[in-house]
Amino acid sequence: MASYTLLSISYLLSTVLLLFLAFKKYIPDKFKYLSYAILLAALGFQFTGLIMRWIEASHAPFANMYESLVTFSFVIILEYFLVENLEKSEALGIWVLPVSWLMLGFALYLPPVSYLIKVGNILLIWVFQSPIFPIPDRVPEPLSPALQSFWFQIHVPVFFLSYGAFTLAFGAAGLRLIHYRKTANRLDILNRLDQQIYLFISIGFIFLTAGIITGAIWAREAWSRYWSWDPKEVWSLIVWLIYASYFHLRLKPGWKGEKTAWFAILGFVAVFICYYGVNVAIPVIFKYSQGLHSYGAPDPIP
Repeated sequence: MASYTLLSISYLLSTVLLLFLAFKKYIPDKFKYLSYAILLAALGFQFTGLIMRWIEASHAPFANMYESLVTFSFVIILEYFLVENLEKSEALGIWVLPVSWLMLGFALYLPPVSYLIKVGNILLIWVFQSPIFPIPDRVPEPLSPALQSFWFQIHVPVFFLSYGAFTLAFGAAGLRLIHYRKTANRLDILNRLDQQIYLFISIGFIFLTAGIITGAIWAREAWSRYWSWDPKEVWSLIVWLIYASYFHLRLKPGWKGEKTAWFAILGFVAVFICYYGVNVAIPVIFKYSQGLHSYGAPDPIP
C-alpha cells in the first residue's frame, strides 16, 4: 500500500508541475523534463504492479472493480504520455492526469480521495439509502465462469483503450472551451485543439466499435446470443451513438469548435455512466439488478 501511495503522489506531483508549466513565468521550462521523468517512472512502476497482480491472481488484472480502476488509470496515463511525446501539449495533462489520479485514489482508497468518498457516501446514503461509491475489494479472486474466455483478454482491453482516448478528448475539449473564452483571436490554438479532439475521438470510436463487436462474439459464446439489451450493452450503444453523432454534426455548418467540444464532454459523461454508473450508481438510484455484467461492480461497504 505504501508503494501505491507513492505512485499516487507521483501522479499528483506531475500534475502540479504541468500546471505550473502552463504559466511559464513561474517555472523554468527545464522542469517539464522533471515532470515527464516522474510520470514515466510512475508509469513503469504501475505497469510492474499490474504484472505482479496478474501473476498473483492468475488472470488478467481487470476482473473486478479494483483491478479495473487501476488498469484504466494506467491506460489513461500511457495514452497521454504517448500523445505528449507527439503533440507536445503539456496543458492536456492538467485535465487528463487528475482523472487517472482520482481513479487510482478510489481504487486504493487513499486520502484525500477517500475523504471525498466518505463525505459523498454519507450524503448519498441519506438520499438513496445506499452508497454509490462502495470501497473496491482488493483481494484477488478466481474468475467467474462468465469471464473464463479467450475474449476476456481481448474485449476488456479494447474498451479501456477506447475509454482512454475519450478521456484525452475530454481534456482537449476542456482546453478548447477555456481558450475559446480567453484567446478567441488565436485561431491556431483553437484549430489545433479541434484537430486533437477529432483525432482522439476517432481513435476511441474505432476501439469502441471493436469492443462492441468482440463483446457480441463473446456474448454469443457465453449466453448463446449476440445481444441481450443488458444495461451495459445499452449504454455502450448510447456511447457509440453519441460519438457517431459527433462525426456527423461536425460536418454541418456552425457545428465546429465550441459546440463539438461540448459534445466531446457529453460523450465522456456517457462513458463514465457506461463504465461505472451502470454497475453501481444507476442500480442504486433506480432499484434494479445490475444485469449480466454485475461482476464488474465493487463489493458493498461492510
